[in-house]
Parts: sequence; C-alpha cells; structure tokens
Amino acid sequence: MLLSTRSRCINRLWRSRATLLRRPRATHCRALQSSTAAAAPGEDGRYAGADAAALPRFFSFELPQAAGRSVQLGADEARHAYRALRLQPGDPLELCDGRGHLVRCELVQADKGSATVCAVEAPRELPWRGPRLVLAVGCLTLAGGRTDWLVEKATELGAHSLVPLVTERSNAGAGRSKFRTGKVGGGGGGGAAAEAAAGEEDYRPAGRLARLAAAAMKQTQRAHGLELRPPTALRDAAAEARGAALALVAAGGAPPALRQLEEARRRGAGSGVGDDGSQADTDPWDGRQIWLLVGPEGDFSPSEVTTLLDAGALPVGLGPHRLRTETAALSLLAVAAAFVDDARQGGAPPLPAPPE
Repeated sequence: MLLSTRSRCINRLWRSRATLLRRPRATHCRALQSSTAAAAPGEDGRYAGADAAALPRFFSFELPQAAGRSVQLGADEARHAYRALRLQPGDPLELCDGRGHLVRCELVQADKGSATVCAVEAPRELPWRGPRLVLAVGCLTLAGGRTDWLVEKATELGAHSLVPLVTERSNAGAGRSKFRTGKVGGGGGGGAAAEAAAGEEDYRPAGRLARLAAAAMKQTQRAHGLELRPPTALRDAAAEARGAALALVAAGGAPPALRQLEEARRRGAGSGVGDDGSQADTDPWDGRQIWLLVGPEGDFSPSEVTTLLDAGALPVGLGPHRLRTETAALSLLAVAAAFVDDARQGGAPPLPAPPE
C-alpha cells in the first residue's frame, strides 16, 4: 500500500514537472501571424515586440519557399523539438538555413524521430551586418575538446569564418585533427598538408564541428552560420589577409589590442571603401574582412611572424599572461568584435595616450 501511494506521488510530481516545462501551446499562432503580417522585421529578423524565447530556432538545409509549404526536420532537430523543448502541434518557431534565410513556421507534427513544420510566411533574406571577422588559428593540434570549444565560442562571438592554419609548429600530428577534406561520395585524408593543398570545392568540414557550429548559431539567434574553411598554409592566409581592411596578429609583448585598433581607426580603417573597392553607403564596416591571426602551441616561428607583418598585419598584445591557443583566439575575437560594434554605433572618444 505504501509503495503504491509513493508511486502515485512520484507520477504526480513528474506530471507537474512536465506541465511546467512544456512550452505554451501556440493555439494563437494564427492570431500572431495575422497581427504581425503587416509589420516589418528588424535587422535581426525579428518582429517588433516578439519574444525571442517564444520563437525557438531550428536549422534546415531546405526551407519552405512559400506560406503553407512544409518541410521535414532532421532527426536531431526533431528530437530537440520533441524531447528538449516539448513543442506541440501549432507552436511557433523559426527555421534557418545558415545562409541568411529565415522563415517563421509552426509545428505540424513531432515525435522522437521526425517533425514536420509549415511556413506561415515566405522566407526572408537577412544580409550580413558589419565586418566579416576571419579567425585564423593554428588549431590543428588542439587536444581533447578544445577544438569543439573554439568552434562553439567563435560562433557565439560572431566570427564569420574559422581558418585552421598549417604552420611550422602545428603540422606534426595535424592528420589527427578534427578538420578533414572529402569529395562527394568519397573520403578524405592525407593530413594537414594535403588538406591545405586541396581546393576549397573539395572540402567538407568534420560532421561534429559542423553540428556544433549549427547549434551555436541557433542558440545565439544568428542567421548566418560559421564558415568552417579548410586548413590553410600560413603563406596563403597571409596573402589573403593582405587584401583585408585590417589584419591583427597576436604577439607577446606587442602593444595592447585596443590601442592598435584605435590607431587603425585613426588611420582610416573602416573608412567606407569595401574590400572590392566599392563605396559603402551606410555602414563603413559592412562586408569588410578583418583577419585575426593566432599561432599554435609554441606560437608562430620568427619567420612566420615576419611573413605576417610583411603582409600588413598589426601585432597586438592580449595581456601579460601566457594564453592557450583557443583562449588567445577567443580573446582577440571578443576585443575586435566589441571594438567594431562600438565603432559602428558612433564610437567612443580615442583612448588617452599611455603615460611616458
């Protein structure tokens, strides 16, 4: 008798917990659709007054192309909708393809293995806003979950792309890296040197890293996913960085990153001319590349530093302490992203000159 009573109590508690965790039924999804039909989305793709928490975002390579069209979510996305978020038929959500396209949908059906969503409007395209922060890191030899952490946090901080660098000190063992090449219908391999020599059209990022980047994109409400580029030889990265609006290389003992960024702004970086020579009408940073280069464990060799400096990269310091590769990369990315965001919004007065 006691066991039976206890079982009933436990079942009641679980039912209460499920009720609390279950997201509100979107029986008014259609009312929401009609009330916002005339409203225009903002630059971040959201309608004025929309609650971000009420619109979970899902990833799909294929989007419904018109209102009333439906698509099937992948198994992972379906499991997340059904088990983690406990969405019910009629609940509103957003569907994103990671290439800047976003569409509002509602859930039609979901179980632990599949889910169907139906668009309530046509997809809209959201252009990339601000500079394209290219994070180039000697990350091919990172052990454990440090590469995963780098990919996830780089996405969250707003990097446009991640370029694994093949350097003198990150080549050994690079064949065990989580980055790989592969052709459709075939496998890749051959280590970092082969990956660096392969054309980008033959490159396919490792599935785990792509999934981590997609999950971070959804969590941060980005419309554009992190571009995972193939491993690239340092000399090729330096050549590409030469044509960017700005390039920064982390170097111990160099002037602080913020000071170098202020100097770059005084010299006219972000002056309104795009990397292709076009004139920016609104935001001088839009579409321009800013390269952020960080060495591997053991740092860049002296000759590699010279190569980067000859390509126009500015050396920047990240404080007095020795940082791990991924920590240095994310620190530089955070500083650059915050500085550019401030500059785009009018900018703060220049930093005071340091004492003599």
